[in-house]
Amino acid sequence: MIPLALAVLLGTLCLHMLPTLPSPQICGLLLVFAVALLGWPRTRLFAACLAGFLWATAYADQRLAADLPIELEGQDLALQGAVVSLPEINGRVTRFVFAAQSLEVGTARQAFQRTVRLSWYDAPPLRAGQGWRLNVRLKRRHGFHNPGGFDYEGWLVQNGIAATGYVRNGDSAQAWPEADADAVLLHLRNAVDQRLQAALSGVSQRGLLRALTLGADDGIPAAQWDVFRATGTGHLVAISGMHISLIAGLCFAGMRWLWSRSARLTLWLAAPRAAAIAAMLLATLYALLAGFGIPTQRAWIMVLVLLSGVMLGRPTHASHSLALALLAVIVCDPFAVLSPGFWLSFIAVAIIFARLSPRRATDRSLAARMGGETRELVRMQWALSLGLLPLTLLFFGQLGWVAPLANLLAVPWTTLLLMPLVFAGLFLLYPLPTLAHMLFAVAGWAATRMDEFLTLMAGLPGSTLGMPEVPAWVHVAAFVGVGLLLLPRGTPHRALGWIALLPLATWSPPRPDTGAVWFTLLDVGQGLAAVVRTRDHTLVFDTGPRFSADFDTGEAVLVPFLAAQGIRHVDTLVVSHGDNDHRGGAASLDARYPAFHVSTSVPQFIDWRYANRCVAGQDWTWDGVRFRMLHPNVERGMDENDSSCVLQVEAADGERLLLTGDIEAAAERALVSRYGGALHSRILVAPHHGSRTSSTAAFIDAVAPREVLIPAGYRNRYGFPHPTVTARYQAFGARVWRTGESGAVQIRLGETGPAALPVTERQRAPRYWHTVGHISAAVPPER
Repeated sequence: MIPLALAVLLGTLCLHMLPTLPSPQICGLLLVFAVALLGWPRTRLFAACLAGFLWATAYADQRLAADLPIELEGQDLALQGAVVSLPEINGRVTRFVFAAQSLEVGTARQAFQRTVRLSWYDAPPLRAGQGWRLNVRLKRRHGFHNPGGFDYEGWLVQNGIAATGYVRNGDSAQAWPEADADAVLLHLRNAVDQRLQAALSGVSQRGLLRALTLGADDGIPAAQWDVFRATGTGHLVAISGMHISLIAGLCFAGMRWLWSRSARLTLWLAAPRAAAIAAMLLATLYALLAGFGIPTQRAWIMVLVLLSGVMLGRPTHASHSLALALLAVIVCDPFAVLSPGFWLSFIAVAIIFARLSPRRATDRSLAARMGGETRELVRMQWALSLGLLPLTLLFFGQLGWVAPLANLLAVPWTTLLLMPLVFAGLFLLYPLPTLAHMLFAVAGWAATRMDEFLTLMAGLPGSTLGMPEVPAWVHVAAFVGVGLLLLPRGTPHRALGWIALLPLATWSPPRPDTGAVWFTLLDVGQGLAAVVRTRDHTLVFDTGPRFSADFDTGEAVLVPFLAAQGIRHVDTLVVSHGDNDHRGGAASLDARYPAFHVSTSVPQFIDWRYANRCVAGQDWTWDGVRFRMLHPNVERGMDENDSSCVLQVEAADGERLLLTGDIEAAAERALVSRYGGALHSRILVAPHHGSRTSSTAAFIDAVAPREVLIPAGYRNRYGFPHPTVTARYQAFGARVWRTGESGAVQIRLGETGPAALPVTERQRAPRYWHTVGHISAAVPPER
C-alpha cells in the first residue's frame, strides 16, 4: 500500500511541476500506456504513477476551465450569488469569498458558476450564507512574482478561486433572497461565530481563540504571527490534524466509556464501533464549522480513514492507514500536494507512528515511568524537528533553533489545556453561555501565558536564521540525511546522514564577480522596488507601496527576496521621493534589514531614523562598480516627482544602469542638458512607470537603452505604461519588459553570454496555473 500511495503522489507532483498542461492527445496515449502496464506486476507502480498524473491533469483542467474569461476582465458586472466565507474586516475594507451563480453584462444575463474573492469598502454587516446582487469589477488570478516570494496565483487556484475583484457602487447592492445550496451550513457557521464573539467579549487573546475555534484567523495581529513564525508554532493555530484528531480522540474516549457502561448497548453494537461513529460525526461537524478549508479537509480525511478501520472491525497497521489517507487526500484534491501543510502533516504523523512502536512493558516505579515518558517526549520532539527540517527550509526559507524547545512546551500546553477548554466552551455556547464565557476566560489566560512564553523565545538572539535558496540536489541530500538519522540506533551507515547534511550547512549562494552588477527589478504591483548587488555590497532603490497597516511590499517582497539571495545586510537604501508606491515598504524593510546609509529626496518622510538628502554629484565605488547620483540638483524648485533621486550604476566594463524614480519631462530635459551622452545606459528603468508625461524622445535618444524595464502593475488604474511611450521605446530598438506581466526582471551587467540576458521570474519558474506571460518588445502592449 505504501509504495502504491507514493507512486500516485509522485505522478501528481510531476503534473504540478509543468509549465503547461499536457494536451488531450498526450493524455490519451498515457492512459493507454498505463492500462497496458497493469498487466505486468513489476510495472504496476509505474502505472499508479501515471494514474496519479492523469487524475491530477483532469482535475487541474476542470479547475482552470473556470477561469474568468479575458473579455470580462475589468468590465462592470452584476453578480448574483452568496457569501461563502466568514468576512474579514480590516479597517474600512471587508474581504470575503463569493460563490457567484449568474452575472449580468448590460441587459444580458447568463450562468456564472465561479468562486471569486472580493473586497468591499464601507460594506454593511455581511454574514456567511447571505445572498447578494453586487456590482463588481473582476480580474483574472494575478499576484506578485519574485524570487523567494509567495505564489498568490497558486494559492488562489488551490482554493478554487477563479478571479479577484472589488464591489463598485456599494449603495446599489441588493440582498438576494436565494442563497447558495450550502446556505444552512453557512448560516449555522455565521450564527456560531456571532455567539462566539459575544462570549469572547472582554476575554484576552480573543483573536487567537476565535482562530482555534472556527479557523477565522483575521483577528490575530501581525506581530503575533511574527512570533508564531519565529518559534515554528504556526501549526498550532491552523485548524488541522492536531485539532481534528484531538476532538475526535476526546469524543472516542468519552463515548467508548459511556457506551460500555450499558450491557444492552454493548451487545447491540460494540463500544469501539459506537465510539468511532460518534467521533467521525463530531469531527465532521467541527470541520464544517471551521470552514472546511484545505488543511481541515486533509486532517478530516486522515481521521476518517483511521476511524473507519475501527468502525468496520478491521484495524489496519498504522502505515497502511497513513497510506490510505494519503491516497484519499490526493483523490479528493490533487492540489493539496502544493500546500506546505500537506507535507508537514503527513511526514510528522509518519515520524510519530514510527516513534510510537510498541515497547516492552516493565515493572518500573511510577517516577521511573514518568521520567521515561518525559525522555521519550523530548526524543519525539527532536525527531520531529529533525525530520521536518528540510521541509521547513524548503517552504519557509528559515531555521529557528528555538522551535524544538518552543514546541516541546507549547504543544502539550495547547493539547492538554488550551484546546480542551476551547472545545468545552464551544459546545456550551448555546446551552450554558455563562459557563462558556468562564471557560473562554480561562482559555484566554492560558493563551496569554503561552503567548508570553513564545514572545520570550522569539526575542532570544538569533532565534530565527534566514536561509538562502539552495539547489534541488542540496534539498535531496538533506532529505536523505534526515532519513538516515531517523533510523533506529545501530542501523548500519546511519552516521552517513550527517555527511549528507553537510551541503545544506555549508552551501553558500553565488555572488557577483568583482566589477560586475546583479540588478533585480522586483514585481511590487503599481510601484517601484529594485536591488543592486556588487561583490560585497547591496543597495535597495525604493521599496514599493504600503497597502494597509498590515501589508506592504517591504515585508512581503523585499525581505523574502533578500533572504532568498543570502543577503545579510543592506548597505544603502535610496528612497527616490515621497510617493507611497516608492517609500511604502521602507520602514518594514529597515526593521528587518537596517541600512547603514539612507539617502532620499524627502528626508522629512523618513521619520524612523536619520536620512541624508540625495544630491547630484554624490559618487562612490563598491567592488569596482561606480555609483553616481545624477539628480536632483542642489537648487530645488521642481515638483516632487521631478525631484526624484536619479542614480547611474556603471560596471567595470563600462555597462551602465539608470534608475530614474518618477521624473517627468522637466527633469529629463535638465538631465539631458547637464549630462548629454553621459546618460547612455544599457539598462533603463523607465521614468514614472512609463507615463506619457515622461520618456521624452530627447531623453531616450541620450540614454539609448537596449533594455527598458517598466515597473507597472497588472491592469493598473493609471493605464501605465502608456502605449505611445512603449511604442517610442520600441521605435528606438529597445526591448520593453513590464513587471506586471513578466514578474521580477533580473539582469547582470559586466558579464557576457547568456548570463547577461534578462531573465523574468515567470520564465524562471513557470507553472501552468500562471495566467500571464512576459511581454517582449516584439509584442505591442495591450490596454
